[in-house]
Amino acid sequence: MEYKISKMIANKKKYIFHIIMAIFILISVTISIVASFALYQYDTAKQNFVDNQFAKTIEISSYNEAGNQVRKLNDNDIDKLEELLDSSYESYEITAEHLIPFGVQTASGDVVFVKSFSGDFFLNDLVTDNHLMTKKKDNNSTLTLSLPVIKTENGGYSSDQSINREYDLDPIEESSLLSNYIKEDELIASEATFKEILDTMFPEEEYVDIEKLYITVNSVEDVRNVAARLSSNDYNVSHAFEYYDDLETSISRLITLSVLVLAILLIFTICFLTGLFELMLKNSVGDIAILKHLGYSKRRIGKIYLYPMVVRSIIAFVIIGIINTILYLFDIINTFQSLIIFQLVISLVCVIALGIMFMRIRNYASKNILSLVKIYKVEE
Repeated sequence: MEYKISKMIANKKKYIFHIIMAIFILISVTISIVASFALYQYDTAKQNFVDNQFAKTIEISSYNEAGNQVRKLNDNDIDKLEELLDSSYESYEITAEHLIPFGVQTASGDVVFVKSFSGDFFLNDLVTDNHLMTKKKDNNSTLTLSLPVIKTENGGYSSDQSINREYDLDPIEESSLLSNYIKEDELIASEATFKEILDTMFPEEEYVDIEKLYITVNSVEDVRNVAARLSSNDYNVSHAFEYYDDLETSISRLITLSVLVLAILLIFTICFLTGLFELMLKNSVGDIAILKHLGYSKRRIGKIYLYPMVVRSIIAFVIIGIINTILYLFDIINTFQSLIIFQLVISLVCVIALGIMFMRIRNYASKNILSLVKIYKVEE
């Protein structure tokens, strides 16, 4: 008997149940897409700036002397930089970029410039000994350099002999951050390979030429502070944040705005679903009064109205899971972890909405028949 009554009421209110389920699915998928976009924006900003070692590196290109004269950097600048930073910064790293100032001819007749970074900074094991890295598109896997043997005469350089050395050639991907530190006609060598090239070219004396210096610090705030201190001490500097003065504020605003939008969507979803259910209950007070008259308890009445919602919530949850999985496969949802989190959030919304619905049906089922009839008359 109870099953027949439940089925009759379910059929009578079927359109409401279907509308609630459809709206729940639509809003949940929208939440997943919006949340995924917000997480992607945040992760991109965090990866490119906050967690990026290169982004927290300050480039020093030269020093301004008196009379607006600009000079190249040398070993003395490293000592001076250490004096400037030791008193205020416990953790930093100074890296020197070495560049042979004149071109080296290849076997094919091209002229290239060879450079290296102290400690193989920037390279992250990308280049190994006897390998050279190039930004230029080249189908060759090896490259032969004709290294001139340099003699120093009267303060100048001369050469009447060259030695051919063959190296493996590795391309640098365009997406690699290392591509920002190399030109088309430059080659990057490991520190050990660069030293071998220098020993071959300058057998009579040690040659060290500093093209640029780089200072790596721990935080975005340190980047700005160190850059300001170096600039005030006549060094010409550049860094990733010089055009993003409000980056931290922008990221913070992005997070706050995203959380606010998602919170509004979640609250709207719960209120909208429970509001539709409340509307259905108000239109069902006559049926509830009849059930009360037939002797149905609050629990049985609650089961009759809530059971269809539980079933449709489970169906909706499965459908949303399938849709989110498809979105994940198409990279609209970026990570599997995000997919799981979205499903957990949606299940939480289900539980909260069903909890509110349960309390509302209990409230109606607790009213006496006379009160229900009065509500029914008002609704009419």
